[in-house]
Amino acid sequence: MKRFLTIKYAVLQASYWMSACFFYSFTETFLTAKGLQAGDVGIVMSVSSIAAFLLQPVIASILDKGGRINFKNSICTLIAIAMLSGVGLVLASTTALIYTLLITLMTLSLVVQPLINSIGFAYVDQGEKLNYAASRGIGSGCYAIIALVFGRLAKVDVDYILYGYILLSALSIVSCYKIAPKSIEGKRNANAGGVVQFLKKHPHFLIMLIGMMLVFLQHNLINAYMLSIVEKVGGDAGDVGTAVFLAAAVEVPVMMLYTRIQKRVPCDLLIKVAAAFFTIKSALLLLPLGIAGVYISQALQFAGYGILIPATGYYVNEMADATDKVKGQALLTNAMVMAGVSGYLAGGLFIDLWSVDTTLILGTAVSLVGSLLFIFSTKRILPKTVDS
Repeated sequence: MKRFLTIKYAVLQASYWMSACFFYSFTETFLTAKGLQAGDVGIVMSVSSIAAFLLQPVIASILDKGGRINFKNSICTLIAIAMLSGVGLVLASTTALIYTLLITLMTLSLVVQPLINSIGFAYVDQGEKLNYAASRGIGSGCYAIIALVFGRLAKVDVDYILYGYILLSALSIVSCYKIAPKSIEGKRNANAGGVVQFLKKHPHFLIMLIGMMLVFLQHNLINAYMLSIVEKVGGDAGDVGTAVFLAAAVEVPVMMLYTRIQKRVPCDLLIKVAAAFFTIKSALLLLPLGIAGVYISQALQFAGYGILIPATGYYVNEMADATDKVKGQALLTNAMVMAGVSGYLAGGLFIDLWSVDTTLILGTAVSLVGSLLFIFSTKRILPKTVDS
C-alpha cells in the first residue's frame, strides 16, 4: 500500500511538473519564436504571477474551510481550463490573444501547485504511508527529462512543446482525479481563519516568506531568461534544455532521500543551508566560465532547490494547525510567485536596457539579502515522524 499510494501521487507530481516545464523554462523560447521580445516575456510572466498571487490565498481559504466545496473537482477544473488555454494557443495568431491565453494558462497552473502539495500532506496527516519528498523528487526527475526533450523539439518547431504541454496536462487531470480526496480535513476546517490571522500566529514566517521572495526572484529570473544567459556564452535553445535537465536531474536523489536526511539533520538547518546555496549558484554565473559555468551553476541545484522545496513543505506542515495547512502551503507558493513578478519584469527590463551580466549582478545581490533573511528567521520546529 505504501508504494502504491506514493507511486500514484508521484504520477500526479510528475505530470504536473512536466507540463509546468513549458512555462517555467520555455516561455522565453516560445514567445521569442512568435516574434516577441524579452520585455514581452517579463510582462506575460509577471501578470500571470500577480493574478496567481491574488487568487491563491482566496482559493486556499475556501478549500481550508471545506464544506460542500469538492477539493478534487476544483483542482481538476483549474487544470482543465489551463489546458484549454493551451489548445487555444495552438490556433492563436494575434499578440493580444497569445498574451491572454498564456497568462490564463500560467495563472491557473501556478494556483494549482500548492493544492497538489496539499494532497500529499493530507494523506501524511491521515497516517497513510506516502513519501512526499520521494514523490516530489520523481516529479523533478521527469521535469529534467522533459526539459531535455523540449529543448530538442524547440529547435525543430516551438509549437511541439505546446502540444507536449497539452498532453501532459490531460495526464495531470486523470492522475489528480484518481488520487485527490474530495475534501481536506472536512468539517474540522469550518472555522479556518484568513492569511492575516495565520501570520499573526507565526510572525517569524512572514520574514521567511520575504526571504523566500528575494531568493526566488533571482532563481525565477535565471529560469525565465535562460535562453539569454546561454546565448551570452555562445549557446542555443538546445543548451537551455540541457541546462534545465541538469538542474532538475540533480534534485532527484536529494528529494528521494530527503526524509532520511531530515531524521539526521534538523529541518531548520536544512532550510538555512539551502537558502545559502541559492546565492552561491547565482554567483557562479558571474564568473567567466562559458557554457561550462552555466552547467556548473545548474548542478548546484541539488543543494538549493532540491533541499528547500521539501524542507519548507514539511516545515509548514509541522508548524501549521489543521485549519491552516492548505493556506500555509499556498503562502509558500505565493512567495515564489511574487518573486516571479519582480524577477520576470526586472529581467526583461534590465536585459533590454543594459545587459545580461548587469542583470545577473543585481539579481545575485538581491539573492544574498534573501538568503540572510531566511537564515536568521527560520526557527527550530519539532518534526513529526516522517516516512522513510
